[in-house]
Parts: sequence; structure tokens; C-alpha cells
Amino acid sequence: MSTTTLAPAEGQFEDQSAYKEAMAAFSEIAAGLNDELPLDALLHLLCEKLCRLLEIERCSLYLKDAETGLFRGRVAHYKVDVDDVIQRYVAGVPADGLTREILETKEAVLIADAQHDPRPVRSQMRRWGVRSMFGVPMIARGEVIGLAFLDNAADPYPYTRAQRELAQVFANLGASAIVQAEGRAKLRANLSMITRQNELLRRLSSANDRLTSIVLEGASGLDAIARAIAELAGNPCVILDGAGHRIAEGGGEHPTSPLDPERRDHPQVGRELAKLADKRVVMLAPVAAAGLPRRVIVAKVSARGEAWGHLVIEERRQALGTLEMATAERAATAIALELDALRRGSELELDLRRALVSELVRGGEDTTALERRSRRLGVDVYAPHAVIVLAARDRSARPPTATALAAALAAGTAAGLGEVPVLGAEVEDAITLVVEVGDASRGEELATALGAAVADLDAEAELLAGISTVCLGPGDYPRAHFEASQIIGLLREHSRATAAGMRVLSSEQLGASRFLFASHDREQLDGFLRDVLGGLLDEDEAKVAPLLETIACYTRTGSSTGRTAAALGIHENSVRNRLARIAELTGRDPVGDGEARLQLQLAEQALRLRAELASEGAVAVA
Repeated sequence: MSTTTLAPAEGQFEDQSAYKEAMAAFSEIAAGLNDELPLDALLHLLCEKLCRLLEIERCSLYLKDAETGLFRGRVAHYKVDVDDVIQRYVAGVPADGLTREILETKEAVLIADAQHDPRPVRSQMRRWGVRSMFGVPMIARGEVIGLAFLDNAADPYPYTRAQRELAQVFANLGASAIVQAEGRAKLRANLSMITRQNELLRRLSSANDRLTSIVLEGASGLDAIARAIAELAGNPCVILDGAGHRIAEGGGEHPTSPLDPERRDHPQVGRELAKLADKRVVMLAPVAAAGLPRRVIVAKVSARGEAWGHLVIEERRQALGTLEMATAERAATAIALELDALRRGSELELDLRRALVSELVRGGEDTTALERRSRRLGVDVYAPHAVIVLAARDRSARPPTATALAAALAAGTAAGLGEVPVLGAEVEDAITLVVEVGDASRGEELATALGAAVADLDAEAELLAGISTVCLGPGDYPRAHFEASQIIGLLREHSRATAAGMRVLSSEQLGASRFLFASHDREQLDGFLRDVLGGLLDEDEAKVAPLLETIACYTRTGSSTGRTAAALGIHENSVRNRLARIAELTGRDPVGDGEARLQLQLAEQALRLRAELASEGAVAVA
């Protein structure tokens, strides 16, 4: 094997005509640089000129990969286009001794018998039919940035000293041209990137201004924000609250959300959503198996360190990209500002409503000022209202909050009683609710609705509730609050305790016996009943029940034996006999003595109510 090593030409040649010839050939390369030819076109021109200078058939160029340090095939001058084949080759691998020698010496290397010399990759030499191979380093600023491999196929070639010098100087000139071309390409890429970034910033600024103006307008709300996001992103969007419920949509379509209940529990969707753990906005890939057929952008909506929900943009009308990601992030901030304003406004309104309840039930407030404040809150204090006081039987237990209970009762009454405004506040050691009612006879309906509301809140303690008679003006509310509070005391004193649930009693159910219960404890009430009913209490229960029913009906019908008989479905003589038996057992004549009749009526009501309180009867709501 014969080898010839050449020193790199830096302008000192024995034959100066080689340098002049190289410079003349390079003038076309320089013109290509000025015309800003693409790099591959410039490399093709280098190959072609090098082959023409040396009067040789083939040339291939390899450029250095900055990441790996290897040289990857780029272009070739051949009788047919073989660029795609050359681009599969890599020079500088461990088996490539030829390239290693060129890099170590930074000198051109000539191999006379390429198919038997161990330095080149001989399988490639045989494949391409190379007899002798000339490898030339392309040096710029002292670094080998490329390699030129020259051969004349199977034909012998002399490679004179002048040709070798010519090849080296032209390769170095070509290296300088490549550095300049790559520098210009990077500059153009940077300018293009800066232009794109400026355009992106301009569009983002416009989007931010649009979203900010919507939030500052205040009255537009989440729907307007959602519409603006859909327009800016060119795709439909949906705004979700913290529980994943849809609270606003934009874009005129119903976008698919990975946070919908039927999708978010899918393992693959869960893995995609996990990307949000340390990011504010992510692009999620489609998950067809979970019903998520398109890419989506998901942005977290948060404020003051609290997660309030998400924004989802679905890729439908145009591709999602960097601009849409940035728009989503800014939009999430606008949504957070809007939600924060709504929450603060809601909290302020709740505070004002709580204050109004306290002022109503305590009384003493200037009526004009009270009416003015109530009107601002949409409350007509002259409309019929009932006052409800609710407390735990065990004073140490904590009932639901007034706000939660008022909201639950309003939702329940909307279904059963129409849309009923409910105000709530903690007054003293109990919850006080003020509920608008349509008439004066809705105690039982309110009791049912209140029981359902408490059940929805999963109250663990036993709750007691008192419902007042109807208020028709500001002066009635303190009296109604006192009534309802009295009922709480009555229930604590006379009703049987249960583990949980609620016991409700209204002034309507109590009637006149409310005053009797309010003014007597258990022992005093027992004494009153014994004094009024006397021997009636000693009779068999089966005999006592019709007598008590008769005195109750007799007083309700205005002391008419005829109407009492008709109401009870018995003969009028039977009514007279029962009234006589009552007079005999109690010593009080319900027919001839009005005061005795009133006492008997109160005692009958108290006895009946006490029996109900001691049972799981009508006043208990589970």
C-alpha cells in the first residue's frame, strides 16, 4: 500500500498558479454566497468546481455534527443524484481509520489501494467501486468542519502535487464559504424567529388587552370571556369550576373536555392531566379510547394560591400551537380575576343579607333606613315572611352554617313552593332564617322543605327548628323571632331526644297552647293538666280519646253541637252525652262555662302536642 500525506495549503504553494486557479474557481462560489444560495446548493457547487479543477469524476461532502462530533454525508457530485444515499453515511465511526487520520493530522490523505487498505471502510469502497481515495479536510479557523472525499471510480488517477495543493486550498476556501453560509442561515433564522416572536407578542398583547377590557367592564361576565377566547384561539372552549362543572362556553360548539366525569378517570387521560401538576397550561394528546378524539389545551385557573377551575380549548377549526397556549394562559388569568370579583361580590352580598336579618329580628332600627337597605338586596319587608330559628339540641354541637342552610332551603323551596327568597344569619347561639311565603298557612310546607334542606347537608347532630307566624311589616320580625326561639326552648324541654335528624314545630301547629308551653316547665305543665282535666286523665285511653276529640271539635265549631256532630260523623245526642261526661270527670262545664271551655281547649291541645313531642310523630323530620 502506498500513502501520500499533504500539508494543508495556507497560501504558500510551490506552484502559485494552483492558488490562482483555485481562487478563479471560487469566484462562482462567492457569487453564490452573495446570491444567498441555500446551503445544499452551495455545497453542490463546491463539489462540481472541485471535480472540474481536478478533472475527476466523483466528490462527496460530509459536514461535522456539533452534537456527536461525527461527520454526516450531505451532498455528492455524481452522474446521477445520490444525495439521499450519501446522507445515510456517517464518517468518523470507530471503523473509519481514514477519517481518524485526517482529523489527527489535519492533513489530506491519499489511499492508493482503497479496497485493500485497512483504513477506509472497505465494504463501502467495494460497493462504490473505488480504486484510490483522496480525503481532504475542510479547515476553517483551525477546525475541521467538513470532509471532501474524491475518487475516479475504478480508473487510476495520478493526483499530482499541484492537484493535491489545489484540492486543499479549494477545500479550505469552501470551508470559509460554508461557515459564512451557515452564519447567514442562522442570522436569517434568528431574524425570522424574532419576527415570529414579535408577531406572537403583538397578537398576545392584543389578546391580553381584549381580555382585560372585558374583565374591567365587569358586566360582561364569564360568557363574554369564553366567547373572546374562542375567537382568539379559533376553536371552541369551555370554562370549568373546581368540581369540573361547565360554567361557560364559547365558540358555538360543545367542546369535549378531558375533565368531564366520563373521561377524567380513564388511566391515559389521568396520565395526560398529571402534566398539570407543575405547569399552568399543557397540550394534551388525543385519547380516542376515552372519547377524547382531538388535542386540547388545558389551563389552570387559580388565584391567591387556590385552584378555582380550568379552561379547555379543543382543536377543531384550526391547529393549536404556541400562540394558543400563551393565549390560554393569559385567558386563565382573566377568568381568575372575573371569578375573584364574582366571589368577592357574592361574599359582600352575603354579609349584607346577614346584617339585614340581624337588624330585622332585633328591631329598633330606623324603618326608613331598613326599607332602603332591604330594597337594595331585593327584599320586600312588607311581603309575608316567616322567621325560622334552628339550633342543635346539644348546645355544644355545631349545626350547618346559616349561608349553607339558606342556600339549601332556597333550592328546596324553589321546587316545592316556587322561587322563595331566603335570608340567613347566625343570631345569638342559633341560626335565623327569614323566608318569604305566599300566605299565612304554609308552616307544614316550610317544615317539609326545611327537613329536606337539612338532609341534603348531612347534619349529624339532632337539630331543632321553630317556625313563626307570618310577618307583614318591619315591626313583626322581632315578635316572630321571639316566637320561633320559644319553640326551640319548648322542643328542648318537652320533645324526646333522637340520635340525628330534625324536629320541626310551627306556631301554626302550637296554636294558643304556645303560651302555655312557653310559661310552664314540665312539672308545671303536668300540674296544669291534672288541675284542668282531673279524672279524665285516669280513664282508659280508649275512652279518653273520643272525649278529647269532641272537646277539640266543639271549640273549633263555635260551641255548636250540630256542627260538632256533623264533623265527627255521630249523632247530636252523642255529642251532648260526651260533653256531659267531660263535665262529670273534670268538674268543668264546656257548654255553660266559657272560661272552663277555654281551659279544656288549652289542656286538650297541650296534652295532644306533648304526646306528639314525646314520639316520632308529625313534628319529627328524619
